[in-house]
Amino acid sequence: MPGTPGSQQDGPATPGHPTPSPAAPGYPAAGYPAPGPAAPVPDAAATSYLDLTVQGNRFTSSMIAPHVTVNGHPLKQEYGYRRVPVPAGPVRINVECRWTRTYGQASMSLNLAPGQSVPVFYAAPSTVFSKGKIGHEKQSRAGMWVLLAILGIAVALPVMIGTIAVLANL
Repeated sequence: MPGTPGSQQDGPATPGHPTPSPAAPGYPAAGYPAPGPAAPVPDAAATSYLDLTVQGNRFTSSMIAPHVTVNGHPLKQEYGYRRVPVPAGPVRINVECRWTRTYGQASMSLNLAPGQSVPVFYAAPSTVFSKGKIGHEKQSRAGMWVLLAILGIAVALPVMIGTIAVLANL
C-alpha cells in the first residue's frame, strides 16, 4: 500500500530519507530479522522441549543473569523456569556468566526424540573462580567453600591483628 510506513515505492527517494534496499530472504524490508522463536523450529511435528531452569535470582546469584545458548542461538537472559522449543535431534546447551570476565561455564549435549521434554537445571557458581553446574536434576552451587574461606579470612585477619596489637601493649 503506497504511503504506509515500511512499504517500498518505485520512483525517486524523498530528500532526507534513505533509499530502501532490497530485503534479503527471510528479512523484512527494514533489514531487521523477522520475529520468531530464539531457536528456529522447522516442523511442529519434530519439535522437542527443554524445560530449562536457571537457578537463583538477582539477589542470591548475580545481578546479571547467565547467558544461555541452545544450538548456538542465544536465549533471553533471565532466571527461573522456561520451556524452550527445539528441533528434535542433537541439542547443545551452553551456559556462562559474564561480569568483568567470563566464568561459570557449563554445557550439555542431548539427543531428543520428537515430542520429548527434558528438564535441564543450571546453577551459577558462588565465585568467579569456579565452573557452573548443569544437569537433569536441581544442582548445588559450586565454589561455596571458596567463598566461605575468603569471608573467613576477611573476618579472622582483622581480629588476629587487633588481638596481637592489644597483647603487645600489655
